[in-house]
Amino acid sequence: MMFLEKTVPTTLVVSLLLTATTAYSVPKRVTASSNTITTQVSSSSDDARSWEGKNRGDTRAATHYIGKIKNKQYVHGLRFGDVAVPPGAHVTNATLELYSAGDVGAGSVVMKLAAEQTTNSATFSDAGDLPEGRRTFASVIRNINPTAWESQGFSAATTIDVTSVVQAVVDQTGWRAGNALSIIEHTMTDSTGYISYSTYDRASDRAPRLTISFDMSDTDVVTTTPITPVPEPAPTTPSTPAPGITTAAWVYPGRPACEAATAYSDGRNIDVLKPEYFTVTAAGDLQLLSEAVAGCNGFSTTNVSSIRANSQQSFVTVSAGGAQTKAFVEGSWARQSTTIKTLVDFVTAQKMDGVEIDFEGFGAWSSATYYAYLRFLSELGLALHAANKQLMVDVPPIGTTLEESYYQLTYKDIASLPIDYIVVMAYDYQYDYGAGQAVAPHQWVERVVTNAQRYIAADRLVVGMPAYGYYGTVGSYNLTVTTSELVAAKAGAASFTRDAQSAELMAVANGVAYVYQDGVSLRQKRALLESLGVKHISVWALGGNVWFE
Repeated sequence: MMFLEKTVPTTLVVSLLLTATTAYSVPKRVTASSNTITTQVSSSSDDARSWEGKNRGDTRAATHYIGKIKNKQYVHGLRFGDVAVPPGAHVTNATLELYSAGDVGAGSVVMKLAAEQTTNSATFSDAGDLPEGRRTFASVIRNINPTAWESQGFSAATTIDVTSVVQAVVDQTGWRAGNALSIIEHTMTDSTGYISYSTYDRASDRAPRLTISFDMSDTDVVTTTPITPVPEPAPTTPSTPAPGITTAAWVYPGRPACEAATAYSDGRNIDVLKPEYFTVTAAGDLQLLSEAVAGCNGFSTTNVSSIRANSQQSFVTVSAGGAQTKAFVEGSWARQSTTIKTLVDFVTAQKMDGVEIDFEGFGAWSSATYYAYLRFLSELGLALHAANKQLMVDVPPIGTTLEESYYQLTYKDIASLPIDYIVVMAYDYQYDYGAGQAVAPHQWVERVVTNAQRYIAADRLVVGMPAYGYYGTVGSYNLTVTTSELVAAKAGAASFTRDAQSAELMAVANGVAYVYQDGVSLRQKRALLESLGVKHISVWALGGNVWFE
């Protein structure tokens, strides 16, 4: 679980005590400066509508409606010309800005936005070339709150994230800067309300706008002092074949997670179980979390046998905070070597499939900590592979260059190491923005996943999702994270509503915000990840939390 520490990284120091040669050299990244462009619908034939299921429509409507209105559902097409984004660009952010016309209907509005699958989109016409007939790909789904659209004008509420949609267009072979792209809007069948926005035919300055921020491909520079040395073993076959679409879950010792064993043995579909059996002490030493020491779910031969019996794969989780990580990786190499041997011997003896490293406090790491950490991961990965075992590593959620600036760590560096699975912990958003915020808003998760997919292959990428809840004084950063069951109980008679941007349940009572997950929110989060092409998910955590509906 990631607790974000917003310490701005110091200047990267590459020349560490890294002396011998190995196949895994530590890269650092040099990124070109960002660019931002805005383009706007500029003619009647650039925004059009058609009726769902009917081969008719027009390009002259002054207002477009999304949702259900008078038993009609429209398909809209918005074409943006002269999109000055070059091929190979990394789209860091893209937003569709709509000018609310103020006409709304109460209820839910669920819309799908997709890109037209072409490298240079043509204008629409009334004579059959309508939005409904365009071939689309790279769709996203957005939940809209009509109440936020009651006031006319452009606003944050009427600005929709389409980063992944635009990136898909730019990634097509044949795309050129200055070409046109179209976004096709559909109303989803479970919509009950509606919203409206102005088109070019209402007023040219109210026409839909598309703003795109991008940078060009990164340049990798390999450090002149490579990482320390274990001979590269011959390729080996993992102890269990890597699964396809899989669901993993963390299992933690002690209360309030004592129901975890009941949860994973009740027949629900969990492919991979990850019990935390080790932590790192303040002095930097590896500590076994036995059942006698840590309580329920701690290590015992009975517990590990139960884990294996109820999963296809099992990984032992090793946790550490920022100070513990620093003490360990910047300590003696002899101790790290002993730790690596201990972990390899442990998973071999316990017939587990591998080790998961969950070292956090990323924002407080120095460059020395970071490069020592990469060295440790490299050696651990090689040692595990030599024993026919696997390595899984947890990393923070990074969706923008601003978020990346908080950390020394980059996805590209981690992906270059001998790691089998990289877990992007796409939750804990509330630690950035205070109590009252969602744990994992859909648009933020999408940005994080899209960025991770640039560097991490689908078979290696695991996306963490939350099943937990929290409470705290509204706007504060002093939060209590606990199980969803305990949050609901703590809130008492507070009235919960479902947040449209995250599907999470939220309430405020006496100045305290309560947020937690239920089966509906988990199902929507999983559906989002599946729509993004994610093949592996990991749920934090079992015991006192709900499961998919």
